[in-house]
Amino acid sequence: MDQFFEEIKRFFKKYIKQILIASVLLTTVFSTLYLFKSEATPEDDEYSGALTDPDLYDGNAYFKFYVEDENQEAFTNTVLLNQYLRLEENLTEVSENTNTNLLEAYEEQKINLELNPTDTIPVIEVRRDNKSQLMTLYVRLENIKDNKKIANYLFDELLNNKISVLENKDVYLFLEPNVFEKTIEKATTKDLFSSLNIRKTIMIVSILLVLSIVLMISIFLGKEFFSKKLNFSFSYFTDESTEFNLYSDRIENNYEISKFLSAPGFTEKLLVTQNILPKLEEISKNTTINKSKNKLVIDTTKFYIYKELENTEELSQVSEIIIVVEAGKTDRNWFNTQKRVASLYNKPIKVLQINR
Repeated sequence: MDQFFEEIKRFFKKYIKQILIASVLLTTVFSTLYLFKSEATPEDDEYSGALTDPDLYDGNAYFKFYVEDENQEAFTNTVLLNQYLRLEENLTEVSENTNTNLLEAYEEQKINLELNPTDTIPVIEVRRDNKSQLMTLYVRLENIKDNKKIANYLFDELLNNKISVLENKDVYLFLEPNVFEKTIEKATTKDLFSSLNIRKTIMIVSILLVLSIVLMISIFLGKEFFSKKLNFSFSYFTDESTEFNLYSDRIENNYEISKFLSAPGFTEKLLVTQNILPKLEEISKNTTINKSKNKLVIDTTKFYIYKELENTEELSQVSEIIIVVEAGKTDRNWFNTQKRVASLYNKPIKVLQINR
């Protein structure tokens, strides 16, 4: 367990600054997107039946109402209402009774409305707020007085239950016809921040920060699993038959490592290391190294040191093969190759990682 925590601490010591910087940047980007998305509730397509207020312009007339069906549930079929309002006979009736050009205006935009419904603002339509279920009828002719006339006429039609598609339904009128006298401007950044739910915003930003940190940790872990050098014990694999140990000054496990290497005593073993063996003379007081002959003795155990496994006389008489990994210096390809070759000799295999 000490070895695992040692590797985790080394990992965060190496990457903590990069993780935090990248996480803060990601959180900033996603938080900004969230804030600007909160500026206005997105509108759904008209044919989904769940619509919110569109942009309102100077001279638009409107009123709000609510409809319940026979089951006392909200009536939500705005598609049906719009189709009814835009029938030629109904547009003709409204135009004649209000002395306006509603029919003519609708006929002029009918083709565009059919081809590009999302890009065309109808001269008359009903929309529904997908939260409150309130419906809003809009009239958008160029003549403001005509807009008010039409809105008042349809308001009275609803009030007197003269809309045939709403028969057997309860209609509640919430807001009498009004005319917008000026363009409703979109909220500024200052207005946006002042209207935000601070607690909710803090919670969302905190969640985004945590998710960003988790994402960056995953990315850097993935980087270690595919790096050319072996940096951490969790970034490479050993099978169940392979014994593993880790040597580090911070753990102070010299005694354990010396026994891991030498036990059982009075034997000969093979040490395979890609680089010059570091710190091995510090592992045990009873360590001697013969650099000229590539030999090492710990207690009563003799080691032959090789950079790669070869068919030699010593290999036939050793009791174990020990592969040494020096963190940050040993190549992944070299390690995988030596491990595969070592498995061919039917001898116990150990892996020792040395952290500088």
